[in-house]
Amino acid sequence: MTEAVLLRIPQVCQMLGVKRSTLYKLRHEKKLIPVKVLDSTRYRAADVDAFVASLEAAGPGVQVGTGRPKGSAKGGKA
Repeated sequence: MTEAVLLRIPQVCQMLGVKRSTLYKLRHEKKLIPVKVLDSTRYRAADVDAFVASLEAAGPGVQVGTGRPKGSAKGGKA
């Protein structure tokens, strides 16, 4: 069995450069799935790395947690 690295919420936020609320939004959208260790919430480092890779594959200018290009308004209005 390989050793899984588990990250705390502040570590994941720092890695992604996002606020805690954005991480919660990603969790709600099932883009990052946490694991529970007793009463603690952790994220697999491999899952965070895969999420970053998916953003890189999506191309430049995609906002984290929205799927919209930067600068585009909600509801399609500019």
